Amino acid sequence: LTVNKPTCPTGLIPDIAVMPVAFNIPDDGPKQLRGVYTEFEPDGETWKVKLKLLVKSGEPLTNPSGSEVVVLTGCKKTPPVG
Repeated sequence: LTVNKPTCPTGLIPDIAVMPVAFNIPDDGPKQLRGVYTEFEPDGETWKVKLKLLVKSGEPLTNPSGSEVVVLTGCKKTPPVG
């Protein structure tokens, strides 16, 4: 999922919050879920958002079909330097 960064006024920086709301383990996949998490990475003027399912064995499942996340974006104060 690609999410546009908001344009923020001076003194504020773009911020993002991602929450998984639904996930689906494929029928042919491992059945024991150990955890669900999201990750995002900046990519210029966008964020690349991924949903990952940690399973008991094997690699994490990334963005499985039928899964959903809620993404909130906004602006926040820049942290003080030093």
